[in-house]
Amino acid sequence: MRDLKAVSVESPGPTGPGTRARGTVRVLGITVPDTVEVTDWQPPERYGYRHLGPWRGDGIFSLTRAADDLTRVDWEERLVPPALPNLGDVLQHLVLGPIFQEDLEGLKSLLEGGRTA
Repeated sequence: MRDLKAVSVESPGPTGPGTRARGTVRVLGITVPDTVEVTDWQPPERYGYRHLGPWRGDGIFSLTRAADDLTRVDWEERLVPPALPNLGDVLQHLVLGPIFQEDLEGLKSLLEGGRTA
């Protein structure tokens, strides 16, 4: 994720529901702290989390076996801006949509051996 500039796990292991991590996200020149908490931990199929920073919300990654030995990645993300949530939702969709798509394409390339993190 190019917008994630730093991350540190704040909870002692092992990773599971309740584990917290603090990230620093930079989008359009604006730096925002982003603390997340694991809400669902079912490796390797499902990973859920909740955003606890200024932007609230939740997300989930689901991995399922597809045809021809492929893996399907589904990513759902719901973020609520700290101000003007309805207008902010439209604006963040326009800004974050392409960023998240690039993140998924980077993950695909990384998993297929096209580049390293």
